[in-house]
Amino acid sequence: MTYIYRFPETDRTLILLRNDGGGRNDRVNVLRNALHALHGMPLELESLSPPKAVAVDVENVQDLLATYAISPDFKLRFFVEEGKFMTQATGQSAVEIGGHEKEDRYSILSVNADIEFHRDETGKVTSLTLFQGGQEVPAKREE
Repeated sequence: MTYIYRFPETDRTLILLRNDGGGRNDRVNVLRNALHALHGMPLELESLSPPKAVAVDVENVQDLLATYAISPDFKLRFFVEEGKFMTQATGQSAVEIGGHEKEDRYSILSVNADIEFHRDETGKVTSLTLFQGGQEVPAKREE
């Protein structure tokens, strides 16, 4: 993604290039507000609020609870703990998952990533895709 910020009153232009596939715009929002402050423009304070997780009804994710292998040595385990939908990657701490407006897609806000689960023709969840840092990483469900 490319962002171009023009400040004609000071005869300056800033071009910001991103190689992370877009994702959430948290860093861009901070930069944009810093530029606004430097140039005496109004701040966009609502853009600085952290994204909020959409509540997940854990009764609706029971068919997603499993382990999915990105590789033989790196797996994502999905489970419910204390009423929260969670995931834990190999060697990492567990994190909460928030809902998404798209069915079978969820957000992992603490690591700026999304997960989309895929179903076969019978409706059984067979795999997922991890969207993070501009990459789309597939993972197969383990039985």
